[in-house]
Amino acid sequence: MEIRENPNLNPNPNISDDLLMTNILPRLPPKSLIRYKTVCKQWRSIISNPNFIESNLRLSKTNHNNNGVLVPSLSKSLSRERVETLTYISYDDFSTTDFQFNKSKYGFYNLGSCNGLQCCWLNCGEMCVWNPITSECRKIPDPLAEYPCQYVSGFGYIPSLDDYKLVILDLREVIRVYCYTLRSCDTEWKQLYADIGLGRISPLYGYLCPGIVLPNSKSHWLVRYNIDDYNNEDDLIILGFDMEMDTINTVNPPEEIIVAWQQRIRIRHSGVYTCLSSIKDDLCIAMTARAYGEGVSGCLQVWRLERYGDSSSWNKFLKLNNVEIPTSSCNFFTLYESRDGVKLLTHSTSKVWSLYLKSKSDHQIITLHEWFEDETSQYWEYFVPAVSYVESLVSPFMTYNQRT
Repeated sequence: MEIRENPNLNPNPNISDDLLMTNILPRLPPKSLIRYKTVCKQWRSIISNPNFIESNLRLSKTNHNNNGVLVPSLSKSLSRERVETLTYISYDDFSTTDFQFNKSKYGFYNLGSCNGLQCCWLNCGEMCVWNPITSECRKIPDPLAEYPCQYVSGFGYIPSLDDYKLVILDLREVIRVYCYTLRSCDTEWKQLYADIGLGRISPLYGYLCPGIVLPNSKSHWLVRYNIDDYNNEDDLIILGFDMEMDTINTVNPPEEIIVAWQQRIRIRHSGVYTCLSSIKDDLCIAMTARAYGEGVSGCLQVWRLERYGDSSSWNKFLKLNNVEIPTSSCNFFTLYESRDGVKLLTHSTSKVWSLYLKSKSDHQIITLHEWFEDETSQYWEYFVPAVSYVESLVSPFMTYNQRT
């Protein structure tokens, strides 16, 4: 499309150009701004400016606009062996938008989401960083020489570096960590090794499960440790990785979850299902259980870590009864708190994503998305979890281009 200079750029002469450019345009949704880039060269230059993009993203987060959740849309995939579409569900009006990933005929796994960027591992042995809104996609080298069955991943923004970072942890034997930043050269991966003394460990959910990255630049995963297959025993802990300092730490779950996890082996037909998320700046963990303890079965409980590093500061702030129990050990949820304090929680069982609207007095359950009604549902939950998402114009090439 040809972009022409328009001498009358401002459609409303009562609004100054400065006000339009600094206070009105940055508050518009990214999808609208993409259209407005065709108005004229000046608008295109302004909207493409990194400072403008940062301002638009900051306002979206501060004002709770353009936020939602990305869930896999398996029913729109062409094959049971790949996922090609993510459905974005807006927290503003619960409208949905499908993002078709057409960069690989083999489908993808989502390694993490940050500021509108999705980091993906492609089944063909490649990786990329993709912005669904702008359709920009940057290929990055794949450090893995095998199928990622015992790996976890984290993708986030590091403020002190003004850069985005991808980490992949191989949890077999001694932990091997692969680190990549978008400012780095195209073949530059950093490798680290660590032994944290937890015996044999394994991710609770395998296949490059994305971590929960907090504003402190730490990514988190639930892992099993001290695994004893002979006695069918293990323990549960939260593994953390500081993406700024490249160090590993651990966080103990709430005591109630630890007890439930240890008791699940002793109680017949019981099951404990846990998963991580975050709300605002805090780490959260949820548990649903079947046939464990009075008042626990069929109940979804969520704790919030109020002081990072202090396991005694877990605070149970949400409890929903009559919740469908997951039928697979892999279930995911995302948390979001709107400007009026209403908590929106998306939670997956085996075939359904549900949305819980929690106020001070009541909650509502809405079915958002259903999986295939066959045996592939549980299989695919291991590969494509839900991720929190904010629409943005952030480019996967931006920091790389700025550096060069």
